[in-house]
Amino acid sequence: MSGMTKTQTGPEDANGQQVTRRRMLAWLTGIGFAGSAVISVISNLVFIKPRVTYSEPSRLSVGKPDDFPPGTRLALGPERMCLVREENRVAAISTTCTHLGCIVGLSETGFACP
Repeated sequence: MSGMTKTQTGPEDANGQQVTRRRMLAWLTGIGFAGSAVISVISNLVFIKPRVTYSEPSRLSVGKPDDFPPGTRLALGPERMCLVREENRVAAISTTCTHLGCIVGLSETGFACP
């Protein structure tokens, strides 16, 4: 009986070959890379899609144009808009970012997106 040796056989794949540790690690690594790629693509698509929901335009009264001297830039927080007067023109601009839906603040040169 001392001449008999036991050989341990591991699991076999569909082709009848023995699955080695190296083969199993390569398989798991491939699955990990594929999963990471899928998650990366999904997160990039979610980031690119705008998160802004557009609703019907609303009307509000902020005063007469003569109430605002030329060069006025006024941020109206609750209404999420900015009133700008340059010379004889008046404009109301939405401060909601069209990309991420955040509120854009005023800066010296225009607007500052966080």
